[in-house]
Formats: sequence, C-alpha cells, structure tokens
Amino acid sequence: MYHAEELSVDVTLFNYRISHRGIDGDIAFAFKLIFSGQFGNYIVCANPHSLVVASRDQIFSRALKNANLVLPDGQGILLAAKALNLPIKQRVTGSDFFIGLTKTLSATGGGRYFFLGSTPQVLGSITQRIKKECPNITVCGILSPPYRTEFTDEVNFQMISAVNAAQPDCLWVGMTAPKQEKWIHANRDKLHVPFIGAIGAVFDFYAAGDYQSKTKI
Repeated sequence: MYHAEELSVDVTLFNYRISHRGIDGDIAFAFKLIFSGQFGNYIVCANPHSLVVASRDQIFSRALKNANLVLPDGQGILLAAKALNLPIKQRVTGSDFFIGLTKTLSATGGGRYFFLGSTPQVLGSITQRIKKECPNITVCGILSPPYRTEFTDEVNFQMISAVNAAQPDCLWVGMTAPKQEKWIHANRDKLHVPFIGAIGAVFDFYAAGDYQSKTKI
C-alpha cells in the first residue's frame, strides 16, 4: 500500500508503520489519497490498546498493517516512540485529523462525505454541524447499520451499495475498533471511494458540538 517516497515519513513501532508527518503532513497525505483517482485507500488510528488487541487478532492486525496511513492517536504511542528513540513527536488524534481535514477540504473547494455508523440522531447532528461550519462539504449520505457483531451478506451488500450510489470522496466509518477497521479491510475493494477513515468515537465527539480541533487552517 505504501509508495517508496512515503516510507521515510513512517516509522516501525511494534511491527506497525506509524506516521510521523505531524497533523499537517497527515492531512496533506490524505489529500493525495482523496485525489489519487484510486479507490480503497484508508486510514486508521493507533493507540496502545488497539495494538494489544491486534496482537491477539490477526484480521485486525492485517487491517492495521495494510492501511495507507496509521495515525499516532494515543499518548502511549508517543511515549513508546520516545523510549525507542523514534521520531514520532506529535500526537494526531482522530478528532483533530477529521476536523482539520474537513475544514481544509471545505476551504479549498469542498468534497462529498458519507458517514457510516452510530445512530440516526448522531448522524443528524454531524450533518447539521458540517452544514453550518463547513458549507462546501456535501454530506451525500448517512447510514446507521444494525448493531451486531457481524453483518449478514445481505446487510453488507446494502451498505456497500448505499455508499457506492452516493459517490462520496470520503467515507467515514464509526463502528468502534476493531470492527470498523476489519470491515473496511474486508470491503475496501468493493467500495468505489478514494478515501476511507476509521474514526470510531469521533462521530459522537463531533456530534456533541463542543469539540474544537487544535489544527490551524
């Protein structure tokens, strides 16, 4: 998944390639993915808990290792990097990344978003906040899937079909880890979307309306 020129801005920590671009660099890289003309690019967030879970779940581990971008979301990632003398200096939370990318995309021409996950109420609040704060972002679709450990083939087909019909530039998935990462990894080749983000609880934080990104736009 990684291009040669990108390897120098990722470091290997516990056998996972994690970005040390910083938030501005991560957003810039995400722009490359969005406008790459290729489908199935995706990003994930890494923290100590998720890496421990992945050590016991091979499918989750593969989902993290095959991501185009792994954000150093947890403070524990920075502490481990410091202890191992690795150049990860800035924590990039899923919330800061999502809001920073959204504001930057809105300010530079806009884009189309699809939100998959959470509840209809949360999705409605997300839509209203984006409409107010980032008017150049079009929410072209929202879908609250059934709450279950695994989706049936029929439900999965309906989810993929709904996303593809909406033709988003970015698909944001909020199903909690590791379910969301495993779902993206399993279905990325079927999704006609250039950029997919696994951001979990960011749906709830953003919908609440009281979270502000520290990113300067």
